[in-house]
Amino acid sequence: MRICDLDESALNEFIPLTKKGRAIRRAEKAGAADLSDNVTRLTKELAAHLGAQGKRMKSATSDDVIQFLKTKNVDTSDIGASDPINPKRIEKIFTAKIQKKMSGQSIVAKDTNADPQQQPEAAPQVKFTAKQPVQFKSKAGKLINATVVGKSKDGDDSVVIINSGKQNFIIKRAKLLDPKTGKPFEPGKQTADVTDDEIPAKLQKQIDALSPSQKQQLAKSLS
Repeated sequence: MRICDLDESALNEFIPLTKKGRAIRRAEKAGAADLSDNVTRLTKELAAHLGAQGKRMKSATSDDVIQFLKTKNVDTSDIGASDPINPKRIEKIFTAKIQKKMSGQSIVAKDTNADPQQQPEAAPQVKFTAKQPVQFKSKAGKLINATVVGKSKDGDDSVVIINSGKQNFIIKRAKLLDPKTGKPFEPGKQTADVTDDEIPAKLQKQIDALSPSQKQQLAKSLS
C-alpha cells in the first residue's frame, strides 16, 4: 500500500510529527526514564547496603544481590546464586524486577516454609432485629429512645439504622444501649431475649441480702 492510499486518520496514527504521535513518544520516553531512574536508585541502595558491610560493588557476589533484595521482600527464586555477577548483570536483574512490578505483576517473596498464619477470629457482634428497642446518647448527652430499622444499606456492619420516632439515624453498634440496663448490648443477648418479669442481677443480689422480714415488707409494698 502506498502512503497516498492511506487516509488522514491512519497517517495520524503513525507519523511522529502529529500531535497524537508526539504525545505517544513523550509517554514512551517518560516510561523509559522512570524505569531507568528506578534502576539507578536501586543500584545506589545496593551500593549503600554493601558499604555498610565494608564491601564494594566491584567485589559483590550474586548472594550479596539476593540478600539485598530480600531486605525489600522481593522474590529472588529466579536469581542463580552461583552465577557470576557484574554491573551489567545487576542492572539486568534490577530492570527485570522493576519492569515486572510496573506491569502490575507481583515481585513479593513467597515464604514456602512459613506456617500458614491463622486468621484472627472476628469478634462476635450483637444481632439487632427490626423494631427492637434501643437507646443512644445525643451530642448533648441526652438519652434518646429509638427502635431498630435494620442494617446499613451500604453493607457497613459496624453501624445500624435506627428511628427515634421523628427521623432515622445511622449509629455505631457500640453506641447503642439496652433500655433495660442503660449499658451497651452484649453479643448473643438482645432486648427481645429479656422478659419484663426478669430482675436485673444487681437488684436480685440486693433482694437476696434482705432478711425474711424485710422481704415480706418489700412484697407487701409491691403488691
